[in-house]
Amino acid sequence: MSLVKALSVADPLTETGKILNSCNRKVAEVRRFEFARARKHDQESPRKPALCLEALSCGPEQGQSKGKSVWCYRQSDKMLFPANPRNVGSSRYFYRVEEFSEAEIAYLREQAERAMTAAGRVLNHELVDMFTMVSNLRRQVAEHNLGGDEAAEMEARFGEAERGMGERWHWRFEEDGLPFMERLRERDASFLSSDGKSVFPFCFFLAAQYTRTKQMQKAVRAAMLPHGLDLHRVWSVESHLWANQIGLAILRHLRRTNVELLVNESPVAFITGDQPVINLRESTRPMPEFYYPVSPDTALILRVVAEGQSISTRSVSRLEVENYNHMIFRWSDDQIYGQDGQYLSSLAGLPKQPVNV
Repeated sequence: MSLVKALSVADPLTETGKILNSCNRKVAEVRRFEFARARKHDQESPRKPALCLEALSCGPEQGQSKGKSVWCYRQSDKMLFPANPRNVGSSRYFYRVEEFSEAEIAYLREQAERAMTAAGRVLNHELVDMFTMVSNLRRQVAEHNLGGDEAAEMEARFGEAERGMGERWHWRFEEDGLPFMERLRERDASFLSSDGKSVFPFCFFLAAQYTRTKQMQKAVRAAMLPHGLDLHRVWSVESHLWANQIGLAILRHLRRTNVELLVNESPVAFITGDQPVINLRESTRPMPEFYYPVSPDTALILRVVAEGQSISTRSVSRLEVENYNHMIFRWSDDQIYGQDGQYLSSLAGLPKQPVNV
């Protein structure tokens, strides 16, 4: 994850001090929500958010893509099927938090300390405390040797909290990101020139869309062998630590970022995938160029440059759209989504060159 080092700096971020209290309040809110929910024994199955997929079924009011269906092509079994944006790609308890061992908690605390700023370390430790809270409480309860019924009731509460905590945390930031997404689909990116406190929710939302995926989990696993631990077990927490670092770095670099909204009026729509945010630049480049399709006819590019911020809109040709779509395909782990099923099938039939994340 050299991207984090490229984006980060050693000095504390001035803007971050203003938003830490807001982030910490979110942590406390999720904590309270999960245990209230566990007490009610709510058995609903959390679902993986599909905010970006919902955008595929509608474009800006002036566009021609509004109301169209969404298709999914799954590469593992070469299957094309119509997709419900709220359910496609979902899995039961996708964000489930594990019961962590003491060694895994120690590893997560070590990762929290790797943040490049003091503010980032504070936020990271808040998250680790939240996500490991149930594991610590379970061990404390075990020391009291509760009776059968009482122990079973406590375990049911702990299980519900573990199943829902990661989902609810991510849901909170997707909810915060929704107003920004609506403005982007209206081709308005002016909010990115705002102060840090108001725009940070979007920066974290974008970073979470980049880090939370299976593709990124595989990339981190390939790059690191963390003390012999199973990365799959700790990724539900570690992915948020990466998102914190990248989100804070995006915020810091906004003042020297070229923000570009791509308007697609060609006959080929933008597609998305199970890696919805990608870096168009090679990993050897010092600064990223994030690409995020927000609707079939609108996409966002954030390009870090030497100095100065610009916000612009430009039309793209069919050839450019095809190139961006192919990059989404290359970055995808298994699934790509779009309005034209035949197009997805044809795209997935092309050679798929691996990306160096």
